[in-house]
Amino acid sequence: MSFNLAVMLRESSRSFPDKDARSWVKARIAAYKYPHEIHLVDALPNGPAGKIGKQTLRVSMRAAAEAASSPPTQETHGRTS
Repeated sequence: MSFNLAVMLRESSRSFPDKDARSWVKARIAAYKYPHEIHLVDALPNGPAGKIGKQTLRVSMRAAAEAASSPPTQETHGRTS
């Protein structure tokens, strides 16, 4: 499944709510390009040349999406039924 996803760098100096991120994006791009999800991150992965590691970013976003969509595991914490 393929869909539009935006990853934005969060500024540590100020709070940037999700609705502000969406309005910022909508003011700058065409409606058909709106991302389905916007993720705010503290840092972007960099490669050896200092460029943004897009592949690393894709892998981490995919892993986060899979973790969010998987059902929670039920732990018994030592109890037996």
